[in-house]
Amino acid sequence: MIARCTNTKGQLMNRLDCSGEENTHAVKNYLRAEIIIDLEGFFDPYSAHDVAMFEHSFGGVIARKRIVLSRMERKRLFEELFRELCDINRALHS
Repeated sequence: MIARCTNTKGQLMNRLDCSGEENTHAVKNYLRAEIIIDLEGFFDPYSAHDVAMFEHSFGGVIARKRIVLSRMERKRLFEELFRELCDINRALHS
C-alpha cells in the first residue's frame, strides 16, 4: 500500500497507493478512521459546520498522507465515506 515515488522536485518520498481494489479498500478504511478522529467521533450531516469539517478533514488527510486518487476515485470515496458516516450517525441516534 505504501509506494515510493518522486515529487515534482525529484525528491524520493512515500505515498499511499490507491491502485487496485484491495488497496482502495485499505485506503478507504484508513481515511474513515482518520476522519472520525478529526471529527472527534461526532458528525451531524444536517450541520453545515460538520459537513464543512468533513470536507476539510477528507482533503487534509489525503494531502498529509500523499494519497494519490483520480478525480473520480476521490469523488466516489468522498461520497461513500459521507454516506457511511451518515449511517453511523443515524444508527447512534435512533
